[in-house]
Amino acid sequence: MVTTSVDAYTVAALKEWFEDKDIATGLQLSLNKNRLTSLGSSFTDFKKLGFKDEDALVKAHKSIDLKYLRQLNRMVARLVHDAVFEPSNKVDTPAQSKFNGILRNSEVSQILRGAVDDDDEEWLTQPCKIPALQIWAKMYHKYEGTTDMLTGTMMEELATIITCVTGDARHRRTIYEADQDFERFGKTLIANFKDTATLWEFLRASLRQCHIHKLSKVGKDKDAWAKADEYLTNLMDSDTVLTLENTDEAIKRAQNYMQRQDNDGEKHVAFSSF
Repeated sequence: MVTTSVDAYTVAALKEWFEDKDIATGLQLSLNKNRLTSLGSSFTDFKKLGFKDEDALVKAHKSIDLKYLRQLNRMVARLVHDAVFEPSNKVDTPAQSKFNGILRNSEVSQILRGAVDDDDEEWLTQPCKIPALQIWAKMYHKYEGTTDMLTGTMMEELATIITCVTGDARHRRTIYEADQDFERFGKTLIANFKDTATLWEFLRASLRQCHIHKLSKVGKDKDAWAKADEYLTNLMDSDTVLTLENTDEAIKRAQNYMQRQDNDGEKHVAFSSF
């Protein structure tokens, strides 16, 4: 499982990842295209461009490349930042707050203001050091870790896998696709749990979450269950693996809401061993 901690990804680890994706080749092609746009088809010929020698041409290329990378760095950082944090939203959602450490810090603020990086010459030979690419890579790893972890909605997802082959035509999948999803769940369970007792408690908590979510949609007490469902949803959005204690607290919230709304004095029981 990919860790959700951004601190786990060092510069060396990200450099290796970039090299594996061959980012450098794509960047060099982009730089050459920008040189062509700036200097014309003779951008490799110092004589036609009026430079005294090859060194002067290299210096010109370097200046053009750095200007382009600075613009690119700022543009990408702005696009990524605004894609996550919509200006119209005054309060961040739990999902958005996951990226505060990546997108809301002094480094990103300086990039968005257009500050020049003193080490940007290294970007030409080591593109993995371009801050915008670092930001993107950290977000990619963060997202990948989030999607690969176990969530409290596992029972709901399993129920969908069981019914998707012959169920609602709008969500129907082939038996092979359902099998692949089920295999993914199995591998995730093995990676996350080393003993049966812990696994069983998680499955019970996930089943409770499934029932709470369904109860929040129907019935006379759906508003009470919606309070419980909201509590669990916020926990899961913060990358919390649900426990029985979490669901106990959620059920207690539903119980308290029912009692506050009860005008006849009759006590509702949200969950009981009886």
